[in-house]
Amino acid sequence: MALVDVYNNCTGIQSTGLNATHVLTIINIVVNGLIGIWLGFSFKKNYETTKSVKDYFINESKQLSLEYSEFTVLLCSKKISPSECLVWFKKMTKKIENHQSVLKLEFILEPKILEAHNKFKVEFTKTTFFNENFTKNKLDLPIDIQFLVNEHLSYFADANNKLVISIIKCKRK
Repeated sequence: MALVDVYNNCTGIQSTGLNATHVLTIINIVVNGLIGIWLGFSFKKNYETTKSVKDYFINESKQLSLEYSEFTVLLCSKKISPSECLVWFKKMTKKIENHQSVLKLEFILEPKILEAHNKFKVEFTKTTFFNENFTKNKLDLPIDIQFLVNEHLSYFADANNKLVISIIKCKRK
């Protein structure tokens, strides 16, 4: 300790201890550090939560798309009856309505997959072919109806892909 006093005396520095300015500066540094740490953890948690929610909805959208593809394969391969088609359309309508309504609660976006689905459902079930073959066990789709099915699958996939991109880009409410 004596060596420090000798150095301070030689350089003209006087030991005055901590004054109020030093205490306030130290408190300011500590408080700002704690606020910074709190903000860092808050932003990280919010980011992780948002990412998890987005991942969930993206996976749900992929699942809907997969179910749509599987249905069109069944349709085009003569493995489904008209009454089974109606059941599938009703089930899928409910799933898509639920998916979109929850999406709208979480995010600021306007999904269009229900429109794509309803357009397909109406156009397919209103065809003369569908109505004339309603009592059959399995549908044997002619080429023009297969084209209609594939066109609507493409339309649905496009709407679903746009929805996934919107989910990635949008902000939560």
